[in-house]
Amino acid sequence: SIGRRPPLSALFAEPTIAHMADVIIKDKPAEDAAILTLGPLDGPPFFFLHGDVQGGGFYCRGLAKALPGRSIMAVAPEDVTAGNQTPSIEEMAQRHLEAIRALRPRGPYALGGWCVGGIIAYEIARRLEAQGEGVTQLVLIDAVPHTGWLFWLRRLIERLGALIKAPHHENVWRFSWWRVQGERLEQVWRHRKGLSKLWASARRALAKTQSSSKGLAAFFEDAAALKRGPRRDAMGALRWSAAGYVPKPYRGPVSLLMAQQLLDEGIDPTRVWRRVAAGTVLVPVPGDHLSCITTHVSDLAKAIAAPQGAK
Repeated sequence: SIGRRPPLSALFAEPTIAHMADVIIKDKPAEDAAILTLGPLDGPPFFFLHGDVQGGGFYCRGLAKALPGRSIMAVAPEDVTAGNQTPSIEEMAQRHLEAIRALRPRGPYALGGWCVGGIIAYEIARRLEAQGEGVTQLVLIDAVPHTGWLFWLRRLIERLGALIKAPHHENVWRFSWWRVQGERLEQVWRHRKGLSKLWASARRALAKTQSSSKGLAAFFEDAAALKRGPRRDAMGALRWSAAGYVPKPYRGPVSLLMAQQLLDEGIDPTRVWRRVAAGTVLVPVPGDHLSCITTHVSDLAKAIAAPQGAK
């Protein structure tokens, strides 16, 4: 090791060994830009909150290639694992909004986002609208508001945490643990084939839960997990933030792009979004939650390039 870390932006610019070696040899500052430009600089940019806390958002390179002539401004998620408290969706949206307006002080703006990044993009668009700025495009990809049982799960854990005086990182961990168990049960229910097979599937899911997490006792007794300190799992922390967010009204049009597999499984947040954004239009795209932004990126690009509100 030579003690130098190339910035993530260098990989976005040119993901080759030669380029990375050049960056390291020249000892360029290892600072990751919050917003990276992909594609030509001419024309109105598309600010895209890629929401990829684990892979760095490299799929945006493929998206930029599939949208020739369009400037893609890849907005990286902030570090939600550092600090004593997990930032809220509103707090993250405000910081991203300030970074966006530093690059483009006046509208109109085009915004989009994947997963929780889409939820943050919605809040940014809502704030821009409140400031009198125009938003010509808002694209939400697999953005599912946590307004159902996850919202109440967070509220319950916050209440219990207050009673036992648990630190914040323990609340987030407990929320993540119960979220995984609940989503497993949801998956079992969605894939049921008769009551007898439902019971068999439930038993298999329970056995898997017990083997991986020591059963329900892990909620109270998994000391190793709770002693990992205040640093939190990035995706778990983002889901915690999403579960605390209640979308407010937005008057502009919204293109809700949902992976076909999620729709087939009954995951369709269209009605939830239409309660606050009447102009929401559902647009199915091929693939699942991950393959729709990778394997089927060309189909995704066509849906993004389509006129706002077109089915």
